Amino acid sequence: MRFVRSTTVPSDCHYISRPFQRAGFFIKDSMCCTGRENFLYYRTDANERNIEMKIPIRLVAITIAISASLALTGISAREAAAQKALQMAELSISYSAVTHLAEMLGYIRSENALVTIMPVAAGPDAVSALRSRAGTELATIAVTPVVTLIASGQQPVVLATTILSDQQVQLVTFSETGITAEPSTLRARRIGRVRNTVGEIYLSRLLAKANLAPKDVTLIDGKPADLVNLLIRGDIDAAVLWDPFVATAKRAYRNQVERRVVRDRGAIKVFVDPKLYTLAFNVVSTKQKLAGNEAAVENLLRALIRTEEYMRRNPSDAQQRLEAWLNLQPGDLDHFMHTTSFKVGLNVPQMKKWLSEELAWLGTVQDVRDPPTDMSPFVDPSPLFAVDPSRVTER
Repeated sequence: MRFVRSTTVPSDCHYISRPFQRAGFFIKDSMCCTGRENFLYYRTDANERNIEMKIPIRLVAITIAISASLALTGISAREAAAQKALQMAELSISYSAVTHLAEMLGYIRSENALVTIMPVAAGPDAVSALRSRAGTELATIAVTPVVTLIASGQQPVVLATTILSDQQVQLVTFSETGITAEPSTLRARRIGRVRNTVGEIYLSRLLAKANLAPKDVTLIDGKPADLVNLLIRGDIDAAVLWDPFVATAKRAYRNQVERRVVRDRGAIKVFVDPKLYTLAFNVVSTKQKLAGNEAAVENLLRALIRTEEYMRRNPSDAQQRLEAWLNLQPGDLDHFMHTTSFKVGLNVPQMKKWLSEELAWLGTVQDVRDPPTDMSPFVDPSPLFAVDPSRVTER
């Protein structure tokens, strides 16, 4: 094997791995080339001379050669770690505005974060991706899915919050049902919810406000899109939803009523009690998956901060991009954009309080054995602090 510094990458060669791809390494061997020798190439400036050395064709030797080459080129272990490709489970909803725009605008790529977005339908899907060893290293989720991980003995870590709003969890119904903003009108009604999400805890608090127990209503579980269909068909009386599903439900209902596909049940009504729940949407990893990937996460956070600044300067353009992504019509996200704070930050005491409160609530609806009382291990401000200390509140 010869180690060669080269200014170009032969067309019949492939990169060995992402951490070294950005450093310019690629491998050429008898499997993909006509020559009989194996070559480990390094791409560098055109004016530098070639360096050749013979290395035994063994994995350990290749590892040593790469390590030595990193030292020669001044690439630190931290920089190499930052170039490791990560996957992030992202909900295909308006809550993911900051992360999705960061990818759409190329900020993630330009910050060398090397994060690949994996779309998922709901919070539980993101939880599954984080829990699996072969799953994603990151996820964008609310607090409720985080506490389900804690309750199952996992070690999730909240790294940053990207949006805050007390207007984003909404009860959707029809005027015919008689359901109003007064939660006592939910008694004996069929109500759709998405388990282990903000929808479930919001509904739980809404019922408690009227001194109603779960047995006083009929609970129907499903994913958001399923609940929209059930609602439009009249199979349920109300559902706890969020954007873009609220806008989708309104449009689909009007369309199907006009086509006489479904019966007219009156106007769609949407109720929100801002005192019941504050949505915090977060970038989350696990303790195990974060280890060794801190530099890459820091680069991702830099990209998200750039996105926040873009959204502040260009709110109309940001909204248009998000509506196009979600297949919505212009204006569908007006309420979302006007009632949501887009800011990358981490209020550690507040996050610990939210985690503690929601974990206590979870223990009332399912079996949670030996729940932890200290939430400190589940909040890690260090990556964001390394990027911008002013964005971290620790007291």
